[in-house]
Amino acid sequence: MPRTLLLAPIALSALFLAGCGGSGTGTEALAALDTVRWGQASCGTLKEGVTFRLEYMVGAEAQGTDELTITGDKADCTNCAKEGLTVSEIGCYENAPGHFALKVSMTKPDGGASRYWKGEVMNGVFSGSSMVSLPDGSSQEYSFTGRAVK
Repeated sequence: MPRTLLLAPIALSALFLAGCGGSGTGTEALAALDTVRWGQASCGTLKEGVTFRLEYMVGAEAQGTDELTITGDKADCTNCAKEGLTVSEIGCYENAPGHFALKVSMTKPDGGASRYWKGEVMNGVFSGSSMVSLPDGSSQEYSFTGRAVK
């Protein structure tokens, strides 16, 4: 019986991780992370251009995926331009090699709706919280995690 209990979580984890490798279709595998590069990464890594494929959750429920791209002092996300979010602000604070805190905000030029991401990047994986505020004044908070894809 103990072996069965141990194998069940491993099998479920493998199924979950296999489904996370794509852009929603499950058929597109991610290239392996460059562990040497990300083990030494710093805020300077963002200048080269980095895209994180993020998976969002509210509580225990999956809410979808998005790609957040940061190049130098500019940011963009999959639907940001469609939503009119074109002004970006980025803050990066180094903790140790391969580990830095990151804050990214995107707003409309008129200050209406906005999104922000706040969290930590450790060895190429960005995790934290995201807040989406809407023009009607409401907002939704998400947790996210995702790895660098480029």
